[in-house]
Amino acid sequence: MDEFSNLQTIDGEEEIARIVFSPSMVVGGNVAPSAFFLVKLRGDKPEGYLSVWRLALKVPNRENVKFPPRIQGDTLYGYAELNVCDCHNAAVGECRCAVKVNLKSPNQYHAGIYYTKGNERIVGECYDPAFVLFASVLAGQSVLVKI
Repeated sequence: MDEFSNLQTIDGEEEIARIVFSPSMVVGGNVAPSAFFLVKLRGDKPEGYLSVWRLALKVPNRENVKFPPRIQGDTLYGYAELNVCDCHNAAVGECRCAVKVNLKSPNQYHAGIYYTKGNERIVGECYDPAFVLFASVLAGQSVLVKI
């Protein structure tokens, strides 16, 4: 069974939240494109999707956001709220994304933004200009909510 067999695309009407840390993901009071970049995780494992919360099931706050920032010195700022349909309809060149949830996960409030360029998945750090512009589009479509 492949890694995507338990994934289901989320309905376009849903709102999602990308947890945002400052200063690396906030510039001038706006969501920075870096909030939507993929990175190398601990142990140099490339990130396969961007983690988001489904706001209809759980709203981020200071008490329930327990994970540390990726970058030392960052602090929890809030979240970038955006509509799933906006994510699914966004495109820069061949770069696109889909918001999916793992049906077998006990945390149904957690979902992932999965990026593709053409027929290939984008995994880990990517500095392709089309992808950087695509992350900028997602940042521009989001609303920054301070918590």
